[in-house]
Amino acid sequence: MEFTANITLKQENDIFIASLSFIDDCSKLKILEIDSILHPLEYKRYSSFRNEKRQMSFILGRYTAKMAISSLCNFSPINQIFIDAGVFNQPIVKRPNLPNICVSISHNELSSIALAYPEDYPMGIDLECIDEDRILNIPEFFTPHEHNLSAILYNNKPLFYTILWTAKESLSKVLKTGLTTGFNTLEVSTIEYNLNGFYRITFTNFFQYQTFSIVFNDKVITIILPRKTSIQSLEQIIGEGVSVNNMKNTIKLY
Repeated sequence: MEFTANITLKQENDIFIASLSFIDDCSKLKILEIDSILHPLEYKRYSSFRNEKRQMSFILGRYTAKMAISSLCNFSPINQIFIDAGVFNQPIVKRPNLPNICVSISHNELSSIALAYPEDYPMGIDLECIDEDRILNIPEFFTPHEHNLSAILYNNKPLFYTILWTAKESLSKVLKTGLTTGFNTLEVSTIEYNLNGFYRITFTNFFQYQTFSIVFNDKVITIILPRKTSIQSLEQIIGEGVSVNNMKNTIKLY
């Protein structure tokens, strides 16, 4: 399952364009023609991984990131795009010269999602599976105030904690600190449900940001962006957009 589309964002009188690329559940698929996806410097890193799942995770992340960049910048072939890792392992677009273009990547097992966006409009993305076993160990990372918000999801704790986790992960990506910032610092202030099927979150200490989360199959997808922003057609792009009518298998798989 594969999906790539541009997103229109509006803040007051300004219009920004970002691009989202998503590939889901490749557990029974194998990527062909790796050279057509990876830059030679990326291939060197890919070859250094001894674990097959780590290799697949890397290439899926690079693939979705490049598809998002290609869609946003109308650039091809994607193997000429080189995405390096920064000191906090954050993805950095180094080649070709695409001024002010950033990318955020998230993996979960053998699924990957990426968001390409202009540097002057900070964004981030996170993807997590709703795992009831894993979620039993997560509540200790949340504050008393955050626990009190769970009633909004009718005490569906696995979904609630997964949404909060993705919100904090995406915020840490925008801040470029990772979760080393501390979970209390990243505290969620509010969570509300939108009738279009989205969960919106704001933060106690970072008032300037908001997140939007959707549930897709057994996963939560969360986008973070500046607070006073509307996302035009987000329902179609992410909700209805990830559908049979809009999927294209442009990656060679078997």
